[in-house]
Amino acid sequence: LVWEVRQHHNTHYHPFLDLTNGNNILLQAAPEPEDYNAATSSYLEILLTATNPTNGLSTTVTRNVQPRTVLIDFDTIPSGLDIVVDGSPLTTPKTAT
Repeated sequence: LVWEVRQHHNTHYHPFLDLTNGNNILLQAAPEPEDYNAATSSYLEILLTATNPTNGLSTTVTRNVQPRTVLIDFDTIPSGLDIVVDGSPLTTPKTAT
């Protein structure tokens, strides 16, 4: 068995677990998104490849692990003001993930 875990966000990914042989794999907690915008497109992709030692045939299965998200309401008094959240401008009131 060969495992690989990729941390996806936006249009690319970073290695989270490099190719690792074996069955007793220890993983750390999933990393936090890099920033507010990445939080809406981040997930982990787990790849597992099994190879038959007799004939060399292999197959890979992939599973995506999506984060739990919550809605956050932003508002100001008076309503309609612009705010910046983690470098991203928002006009209130605004509900964001």
